[in-house]
Amino acid sequence: MVTELQQQQAFGANIVCEQCGVPLPPSKFDGDSIVCQPCMKQLAKRQEVLITPEDAQQNRISQKLEELRKTSDPSVINGYDKAEDILGCSPQEIAAEILMEMRDPGRGRSDLTEEQRAALPKDYKTMKGYTDILQKAQFKRDEQLIGTDPFESASPEQLRATILKGVLDHAHDDRSLRMQLIRGFAARCDTFFDEVMEVAKEVEQRRVAV
Repeated sequence: MVTELQQQQAFGANIVCEQCGVPLPPSKFDGDSIVCQPCMKQLAKRQEVLITPEDAQQNRISQKLEELRKTSDPSVINGYDKAEDILGCSPQEIAAEILMEMRDPGRGRSDLTEEQRAALPKDYKTMKGYTDILQKAQFKRDEQLIGTDPFESASPEQLRATILKGVLDHAHDDRSLRMQLIRGFAARCDTFFDEVMEVAKEVEQRRVAV
């Protein structure tokens, strides 16, 4: 007898397995399970696999890193913002101001004549360093303005394959997405149910062969 939970997975007279997504007869499910018998065997085998202490430690590290990615703020950006608040302007502005002072050492001094200001020494080596700072900032700005499109040179076939893989990866663990796809195909394709049953038979034949 089909239970209420299995009714939610019903696909015609069959039940859609929560694990593999294939519609199968109720006889392929134990009790009120919504995971078919072959998938239950596969899950049991996975649970029997021993996890080494190294694997467990690596898993804890991965979990901690994922937690930090979700909860931590970017240090570089925050540090830059705080530095700019303290300085009252950006580092590039300070570099530009210093460079102006070094280009004209006597700028703003009314006690010096034009000849005296012209005679003041200039540190061209340091000036070049500040010029390089501003130039690097300019290059970075241009890179951000140009941007990159990872799919710019992709062919229609490559785009289709990428999109299909993304849908399959997401649908594997998302029942609501699988149901949305099933309903969408059922509404648009008259032969969809026949094709699903054809695939279900192929999967069943492979399982029996194994």
